[in-house]
Amino acid sequence: MEWQVAEQKAFVLTEQLSMDLAEGRAWGMKLDAFGTLTKVTSVFQKPKEDDFQLAYKELRFEPFWHVVVMFKSVYQRERQYRMAPKGPEVRTVTLLGQEFPVEAGQVTLTGTEHCEDEGHSEIWVDGVTGKRSPNLANFLRFAAKQIDPSELRSFAPAGAIVQAPTIHAASLVKEVLGGMVKTVEADEILAEGVAVQALELYYRPIYAFQFQWVSKDKFGVVECDALTGQYKAEGKVLKDTPMELPDAGVIFDLDPAGMDALLPGGHVTVPGPAKK
Repeated sequence: MEWQVAEQKAFVLTEQLSMDLAEGRAWGMKLDAFGTLTKVTSVFQKPKEDDFQLAYKELRFEPFWHVVVMFKSVYQRERQYRMAPKGPEVRTVTLLGQEFPVEAGQVTLTGTEHCEDEGHSEIWVDGVTGKRSPNLANFLRFAAKQIDPSELRSFAPAGAIVQAPTIHAASLVKEVLGGMVKTVEADEILAEGVAVQALELYYRPIYAFQFQWVSKDKFGVVECDALTGQYKAEGKVLKDTPMELPDAGVIFDLDPAGMDALLPGGHVTVPGPAKK
């Protein structure tokens, strides 16, 4: 198996609006952050503005992966082809200067099939949930700054939260190959190779604003995507969630020397039928 592995890269996407601007807009959505409580309370009395305060705000960076893998296998196998002549009177058939007998109403020809099996897969994966999400590709229209993988712990501004990806590079490539590479029936493998054309970790910025409804002693969160400017009520904050970013070598763990181990267990060469 021949392997070609692109450089494993990391990028951070650049915020398109400031936290101060996002905060101002979030105040206008604060009631939505409390969901059904707002609807029930509003039936009896409209909440007063001074009954709310901003309890906490955060900038966090959420990871997602972009992976492109290509696979190609070139092989050959011997096959027998059967054809039925027209009429029981036919005893032999001459093809390409060679005479073949008719046996049990059929002529059997032996040939070599020359085969190429190719596959291409491009995936976008949420780095926290591990789920594929093609919509993540839309974020690449925004400016991005490449960072050295060793800078994952230091690229963010002071106080910002950097979430660790729960799925790492080698696992992603193995998952992709599992959906591409399959068992082949061959007498001889002539060439076989995998090209990991892209293995990129992106971080996108998210603002989160936690509001307190003082008289109710309740908290609600409004999130803002710092790239698109889209807001989401009933969001979350991670201030009380333990965060520990592993070393870059743990996240970018694709080792070219051990790539064969990533092939799915079902990737085997099955010999063709025994020659008669």
